[in-house]
Amino acid sequence: MISRLFRTSFLMLSVFLFSFIARASDGRIQPGGDPVVRCMGQGLPADKCKAMQDYALQIGCVTPGEYAAVVRYGFAPTCSPVKGPGLEQLASYCPCGCFHPDTLISVREWSSGEDGLIEAGVLVDSRNDFGLIHLSNTSRMSQLTQKASPILVTTAGKEKKDLVVIKTTSGKLLKLTEQHAVLTD
Repeated sequence: MISRLFRTSFLMLSVFLFSFIARASDGRIQPGGDPVVRCMGQGLPADKCKAMQDYALQIGCVTPGEYAAVVRYGFAPTCSPVKGPGLEQLASYCPCGCFHPDTLISVREWSSGEDGLIEAGVLVDSRNDFGLIHLSNTSRMSQLTQKASPILVTTAGKEKKDLVVIKTTSGKLLKLTEQHAVLTD
C-alpha cells in the first residue's frame, strides 16, 4: 500500500515537474529587446532561418510552444550542445531579415490613427509609433481586408532573397518575400 502510494506520488510529482519545466521554457522566447546585439548585428536569410527553426525543434532545443514563437516573431534559435542537453541548449535567438531599407511599408500611426507608407529603414528605429497594416484573417482574394497590428521586433541586415510584387484585381499591390506578405498601395 505504501509503495503504491509512493509510486503514485512520485509519478504525480514527475508529471508536475515535467509540465512546469515545459511551461516555464515556453516563456524564453519573447519579442522586444534588441536581438541583433546578441547575433553579431546581422539578420539571417529566410531559408537559413526556417532550417534553424526546424532543427531546433527536431533536437529538442525548443518546445513546440517556443517553435511557434520563433516562427511568429521571425527569430532563428541558436542551439549549443555545449550548454547541456535538451532545453538547456538554447543559447540565443537571432532575427531573420526581410525588407530593403527603402521598401515602403503600409503602417498605421498609433497617435493619429492615420494610414500611410514608411520606409523600412525608418521603421526600424520607430516601431513603437506604428502598427503594421496587413491582410486580416478574414481576407479573401475576392475581397481583401486589412488590419493593423503592433510591430513586435525590427532588425537591420542584408536580405538575399527577391521581393515578388503582385498587382491584385482591386488595384492594390501584394509584396511577398519567402516568409511574409505585405499589402501596399
